Amino acid sequence: MRLQLYTSLIILFATLFCCNHSFAQDKKISKINSSFSKNDIDSKQNVPELLQQAKLTRSTNPAKALDIIKDALAISISKNNYQYQAECYLLIASINESIQEWDLAIDNYNLTENQLQKTTKGWQFDPIYYELLYGRGNSYLQLFNYNEALTNFNTILSIKRNKQNQLNTYLKIAEIHLIQKRSLEFNTSIKVSEQLSNELNGSKSKEIKALKKQWNNKLNTIESDTIYTQLNNSEANTNATEDRIERSNYYLENKLPNKALKEIEKAEKEISGNNKAEKRIQLYVTKAKIYDQIGDDKKALETYQKLDSERVKQSIEEELFLTKKTEILKKQRTISSISKDFELDEKQLEIEQKDEEIQSETLKNQQLIIYGLLFIVILLCIGTYLILKSAQKSKVANQLLALKSLRSQMNPHFIFNALNSVNHFVAKNDERAANKFLAEFSRLMRLVLEHSQEDFISLETEKEILSLYIKLEHYRFRDKFEYQFIIDESIDLETHQIPPMLLQPYIENAIWHGLRYKEDKGELIVKITKENEAIVVSISDNGIGREASFKEKTKHQKTHNSIGLKNIKERLVLLNKVYNLNYTTSISDLNLENKSGTLVELKLFKKG
Repeated sequence: MRLQLYTSLIILFATLFCCNHSFAQDKKISKINSSFSKNDIDSKQNVPELLQQAKLTRSTNPAKALDIIKDALAISISKNNYQYQAECYLLIASINESIQEWDLAIDNYNLTENQLQKTTKGWQFDPIYYELLYGRGNSYLQLFNYNEALTNFNTILSIKRNKQNQLNTYLKIAEIHLIQKRSLEFNTSIKVSEQLSNELNGSKSKEIKALKKQWNNKLNTIESDTIYTQLNNSEANTNATEDRIERSNYYLENKLPNKALKEIEKAEKEISGNNKAEKRIQLYVTKAKIYDQIGDDKKALETYQKLDSERVKQSIEEELFLTKKTEILKKQRTISSISKDFELDEKQLEIEQKDEEIQSETLKNQQLIIYGLLFIVILLCIGTYLILKSAQKSKVANQLLALKSLRSQMNPHFIFNALNSVNHFVAKNDERAANKFLAEFSRLMRLVLEHSQEDFISLETEKEILSLYIKLEHYRFRDKFEYQFIIDESIDLETHQIPPMLLQPYIENAIWHGLRYKEDKGELIVKITKENEAIVVSISDNGIGREASFKEKTKHQKTHNSIGLKNIKERLVLLNKVYNLNYTTSISDLNLENKSGTLVELKLFKKG
């Protein structure tokens, strides 16, 4: 009979190991396949075509261009194509520039560079690298960060781009030197620009002349008196029209309205319809003040009317620009969220891969534990067989052998019952709970088997074993009961000895035959107190009681005596005889305030 039981245990262990390994593999596959599933991507779209569409529409309809870029970027990230990702970020940066969001433009230019660096070793020679440097340099220029702007423009020159790119770059560098009033550097940049322009059949010649004219406006004096000399030494704007408006205001402040009027009329001729309303407003404000100072009320009124008209235009322009800007920024936030989602997916995949490595290592450890348990079970079988076959030399020896035999029977019985709980979780396909249960079960088995050959163990060790056992049962019947240990602090659990597996069957009975059938949540209390020289262990539950439990049993259960309780009774008799102890046990029904339940009390005297 025992050989059949141990054979069944071996089969159960092997089946459990195979199922656990299979579930782990299925979990691994499902995790990998679920990556990027939350992003709805049409990967059949052609990314180069999408990028071309975005380039064609970014000027006329930047919002639509961002929608196209969003699709292109999602496909590029899903396929780990860093080249296309870089081109997407470059287009977003150019759109940021069009709405004067210079900081955002710089951020996206930086993202462009990050993706380029992941492509090939010669990424610095990629055509879009020039666009990146030029755009980022211009953005820094608009933010008055001239050092960073020069760094980007000088980088373009260091990698020897084509002559047209060099010409564009030198013009930007000349513009910076013009703002900073660096005469030598400005002249050098302009000379190189003129040389490149000649080689390119006059390309950018108008821009070069405009820069030179602005430089001359900064240097030439209009008046020989100290008034304009002071003006020339002040910080002036780089635009010739703005220079004239500034001079006009200066003359106006110094009560020279005629000179101010000449300058403002020249500025009015230079200003074009493409200039922003803000600049025209500045001009008309100054002109109206001049007419007020001269005393020409009629022209002053006409100028104020023009000023009001320009302010209305400015308000409309600002409102349209703000609406356009808001729409673009909203779409860009959506793109940013997609990028972050993919980044999170990649990090999650890395975490899952690490989890799989840990799980694989755990499976190996579990396999070793199972083999170890099988080996121990085989040893127990052999030991039990040898004990049963050995000759008894005396009455005490026979009693000791019987006692050991009873104790050995508890282990397979307990193991079999515990494995039923594992089988319950496996049957419900609750892999996580089964794995968690098996880990705790392995720990419990190690404790039980470590002390299986000892006649007595410390009360502390028995408490630890019982705690683990109740915890495992609580996994399965979490909604049926709660439990607690109450221990008298004056008791030294380490010094008091108790036979192993003496209390577990009573706790098993309380859970399986009392609390399991209770409709509402019950409570299990294990209490250890001291009574004179004895340790009293009480196990109480507020379950349905023994009578109701008997009614709930099946026909087979009614005819099947509890191996655990029968074993305990026989063990107590033998323990009292062999060690001259006076262990007593009592089982009673509780009926307090119409509440049912069962109370088990064991009095354990300290082993001499």
